[in-house]
Amino acid sequence: MDVAVCIPVRDSEAAAAITKNTVTWVLAARTDLALVVVDNASPCRDAVAFIRDLAGADRRLVLIENETNRGVGPAYNQGLAWGYQHGAAHFVCMNNDIEVDAAAAATWLPMLLQPLRAQPRQLVGVRLIPRNEMVDREGQTHPYLEGYCLAFARPFLDEVGYFDERFAPAWVEDVEICWRATRHGYALTEVAVPLRHIGSQSHTGMPRDLITLRNVWRLVDKARAGSDGRMGWPQG
Repeated sequence: MDVAVCIPVRDSEAAAAITKNTVTWVLAARTDLALVVVDNASPCRDAVAFIRDLAGADRRLVLIENETNRGVGPAYNQGLAWGYQHGAAHFVCMNNDIEVDAAAAATWLPMLLQPLRAQPRQLVGVRLIPRNEMVDREGQTHPYLEGYCLAFARPFLDEVGYFDERFAPAWVEDVEICWRATRHGYALTEVAVPLRHIGSQSHTGMPRDLITLRNVWRLVDKARAGSDGRMGWPQG
C-alpha cells in the first residue's frame, strides 16, 4: 500500500453531507490507497452509516468507531497505527470538511506526495503559517502547517512519532507536531494543492477559545522544558 489517508469524524447533521463528499472524492483519487475513517461517537450517524455500507463494497475503506469522542489527535493516531501496521509507505492526515476543485480531483494526492518522493524528511501541508502569534511567549514562535491536511513518509512515525494526545479534543496539536518535526530535522513544506477547508463543521458548541488557550499553554510548557517530546505508539 502506497498511502493511508486518515480522517477523523465527529458529525453534526450539518456536517454529514460534507463528510460523505470528502470520503467520495478521496476514494476516487487512486486505487493504491487505504482510507481510514475514525468516528468519534458522532451525534449524527448518517455519514457513519454511509461509510459502513461503502466499506462493505470497497476494501480500501476502513471504519473505526469509537464509543466516545477521543479527539482529533487520538483519532489520527488510530488511523496512523492501522496504516503503519498494514505497511503504508506514506500517510495523509486530513479533516473531514474539505472540498477539492473538480479539475484537481485526480492530481491533488500526487501533488501532495511529490515532495516526499524527492526528500522523505519533510512534513508537507497545504498552508504554512510562518509566525504563529498565539504561541509567541518569551520570544518563542512556532511556524506550522495547518493541520487540516498533512502528509509525511513512514520514517516520520519512527523518528518524530504520533500526535501528542494531551492536546485532545482539538487545536494546537498541529502546531506541536510541526514544532517536534523541526526539532528532529524535518523541513516544513507548503504545496499549492487546491483544497478548501470549510472549517468548524464538527465542533459546534464546544468552547473553542478556552480549549485553544489551554493547549497553547501546554505547548509553551513543553517548549520551555526543551523536550523532543517524541510520542510513541498511541494509547488504546
